[in-house]
Amino acid sequence: GVAYGTDPERVGTVLLGVMKSDPCVLVDPPPMVIFETFGDSALQFRIYGWVAEFDEGPNTLHRLNVSIVRAFAAEGIEIPFPQRDLHLRTVPR
Repeated sequence: GVAYGTDPERVGTVLLGVMKSDPCVLVDPPPMVIFETFGDSALQFRIYGWVAEFDEGPNTLHRLNVSIVRAFAAEGIEIPFPQRDLHLRTVPR
């Protein structure tokens, strides 16, 4: 997820670029980025990329996640944390 107010097209471009630059993500079928939903604290995206060998999956996922964090930081795209408003009131004894 990314912070509300972030351009979803820009997020999609960054995510797709990260996936296309990973050597284990296949070109065919091509990787995809889906703007999935408006979450409680973030715009939620899902990425799809395919690998040739099942055993490559976990390491590829790790590399993609690290690359996404770095790419978002370089682009000034915020990964928010859940936020809640808490309203306190005094209750009589």
